[in-house]
Amino acid sequence: MQLRLAEERDREGLSDLWVTCFPGDEAFRDYFLKEVFEPRNAFVYADGDRIVSMAHILPMEIDYHSNVVPAGYIFAVGTDPEYRGRGLAARVLEQIFAELRHRNIPLAILVPQKDSLFEYYKRFGFAEVFGLTTVKLRREGIPDDKISDRYTLVRSTLTAGRTDTVPTAGDISDANSMFENVMRYRNHLLRTDLHWERAVRIAEIAGGGMFLLKDGGTLMGYAVCEITDDGLLINELFAEDEESYHTLCAKVLDEFRTNRADMLTPACPHDAERFGMARILDAKTMLSYAASYRKDMNFEIVVSDRTCPWNSGKYRVEGPEVGFAGQIESRAHITPGQLSEVLFGAGPIPYVNLLFS
Repeated sequence: MQLRLAEERDREGLSDLWVTCFPGDEAFRDYFLKEVFEPRNAFVYADGDRIVSMAHILPMEIDYHSNVVPAGYIFAVGTDPEYRGRGLAARVLEQIFAELRHRNIPLAILVPQKDSLFEYYKRFGFAEVFGLTTVKLRREGIPDDKISDRYTLVRSTLTAGRTDTVPTAGDISDANSMFENVMRYRNHLLRTDLHWERAVRIAEIAGGGMFLLKDGGTLMGYAVCEITDDGLLINELFAEDEESYHTLCAKVLDEFRTNRADMLTPACPHDAERFGMARILDAKTMLSYAASYRKDMNFEIVVSDRTCPWNSGKYRVEGPEVGFAGQIESRAHITPGQLSEVLFGAGPIPYVNLLFS
């Protein structure tokens, strides 16, 4: 078997493995492999012509305390059941870590698809640092006097065959400004037009889409929704004020002819559900980012990182300066997961923010 970067000829093999690992996700698979997949951003294990394990990298940038930090979102990690238990996924992840380091990307992020996978990824130095809250939205709980008839709801259409209105560049710019205004004091993904397009396309594939609440030509709020086995899921909803918020909630529920939905929101640390994980790939660089906004720091730490041994060693932080003393023997060390928890604390990222990068 061979561990290597993916190639164009692997598309069919990746498609077959995707069906095996993620059954029922064919529409999303087709979109991803046609419009998102890049061979240089995926690693595979190949047994002859058969792709038996895979993982994809989606490059992104994170606003980390006003620093723009390159990051790699590790996505669609899967191994054929016949080949599980051989450590293939572990070696794919280790190869991705080395590749991201080669690209000067100091941070890896992922979103486990099952609760049990949180413990699996902790073995590789990931820590639970991103959270969200699920709000049970009910139509009868929305006050009638908070719903205004002067607003109109516009539904997006980026998927072929739809006949609704496409969000304009101005709409996306206004939505992004609204998002940034809400998230400015939290660590979050810096979105481009491509991020928005992908998020909307995936929502449409899942039976939903992006909804724009407008007062004439002014954007007052937006929501990104999808249909799941449990009903309507609102991945993200932001509005300018209380009236537009309640109106948008009511109009989205009415659009889907339902009285209830689950809505994911940025979470406070005290009530957050675990959602995403981060892994420090370059401890010195990430400590330098932290030191640039906390210029009063003065301490020493010893990092022990078995998976990424280049991180292991003693670091000295004095104000904005970070020094690296190299390998030393010490029992008073921290793991890469603990380092992630120290650097990120509880900085929630809403679901659609990591849905696509």
